[in-house]
Amino acid sequence: SKYKDRMEVFPNFFSSFASSIHARFTTFTGLYPVRDFNEFTMKRVNVKSLFDVFHDNGYASSLFYSSFLDYTGFRDFLKNRGIDELFDADTMPGPRKTERVSWGLREEETLGAIRNQIKRYAGGNQRFFLTYVPAAPHYPYDRVPEAFHRFKPGEIGDFTPLYLNELLYMDWVMASIVDQLKESGVLDKTLVVITNDHGERTGEGGGPIGHGWALTPELANTPLIIMDPQKPGYHLNYTLGSQIDLLPTLLDLLKISVPSNQLYEGRSLYGPEAGDKRLVYLNTYGEYGVLEDNQYVSGDRKADEAGASSFQGTTYAISNEGSKTLFSPEPAAEARHVLIRPFDEFQENLLRNYSFYCESICRTRQTAAVLPGR
Repeated sequence: SKYKDRMEVFPNFFSSFASSIHARFTTFTGLYPVRDFNEFTMKRVNVKSLFDVFHDNGYASSLFYSSFLDYTGFRDFLKNRGIDELFDADTMPGPRKTERVSWGLREEETLGAIRNQIKRYAGGNQRFFLTYVPAAPHYPYDRVPEAFHRFKPGEIGDFTPLYLNELLYMDWVMASIVDQLKESGVLDKTLVVITNDHGERTGEGGGPIGHGWALTPELANTPLIIMDPQKPGYHLNYTLGSQIDLLPTLLDLLKISVPSNQLYEGRSLYGPEAGDKRLVYLNTYGEYGVLEDNQYVSGDRKADEAGASSFQGTTYAISNEGSKTLFSPEPAAEARHVLIRPFDEFQENLLRNYSFYCESICRTRQTAAVLPGR
C-alpha cells in the first residue's frame, strides 16, 4: 500500500510451471520449460536470457539468492549469461547477524546486501539489472521475525498461518528494497517488477502440502506488479499472460529490441497482439492447465496416459472483480479436453535443438528480405 500509486497490477497473470527452477527458466528466457529440468540446467539451451540481453545493452547485472545456487542446477542455468555478480546463501556479502533457515539465509541478510549494492549502483550512476530471488516463503516457514507473527497456528498440519506470516515478512522486505531505491535517488528512473514462481498448498482443511504435481486455476494464478516511473498512478491491466511473456514485456517497456536471432515464445503484454487468441500452457509433473480466450481448461497426465477417452477436464470462465481473479466452472456440456502430450513433445524438441531452429529461422528471414515484392 505504501507504493500503490506507482503500481500496475496484472490480475490475469499465470505461472508456467508449479516448480521453482522451471518457473525461473521461463521468467528469464521467454521459453516454456520441460518437465526434466536437467534439459535446461545441466544441458545448455543457447537462448539469450534477460541477463544476456541487458548485459549486451550496457546494464550491470547482479543476482541475489537467499538459498543455494547448486540446488536443482540453478547455478548451471545461470552460468555464462552476462551476470556480473552472483551471490547465494554461501557467498552473500556482509557478516551474518542471524541464524540460518532451512533453505539458506533469513531475508534481512540478503536485504542488507541488496541495499548496499543499490547504493553502489546509484553512486556510480550505473544502469543496472538487479534480481532478487528469496528463499521465503517456503515450507517449513521457520524463523520469521516476531514482528510478523500476526497469524497464529490453528489445526495441526495446516501451515496457512505460518505461510501468511511469511508473506507479511516478504512484503516488508520488498518495500524496504523500494525504500532504498528512493533513498538513493533512483526510484523515479527505475523499473521495478514483482512476481513469483508458483502457488503453494499449505495443508488447509487437511489437504496436501507443497507443489509440483497438482494444479488449480487459483494455484496457477500468480502475482505480477510493474512499477514504471513513466506511468504514475494505480492501474489494473486485465491482459491475460504468463511467465513466458515477462522477457518481451520488459524489453518493450525499456525500448530494447528483441534479439533478431532468437525464438521467444512469449509476447509483450503491451504489444498489439497481446489480446489475440492463443494457447497458454500451465504445467506440473502431473496435472496441467491450458488458457485460451479467457478460459482455463484443466487436464491430468495420468488420465491421458491411461487412455481415458471419456475424461474431460473442468473448464473455467475467467473474470475479474477489481484486482481479484474469479474462476467459474462452466457447465459440463461446455467442458473441453486439451491434451498436453503434443505440447510436451514439441517443447522437448525445441529446447534440444534450439540453436538449429534459430539459425534456420534467421536464414529464412534473410532469404525473404532479398526477394523483392515477396
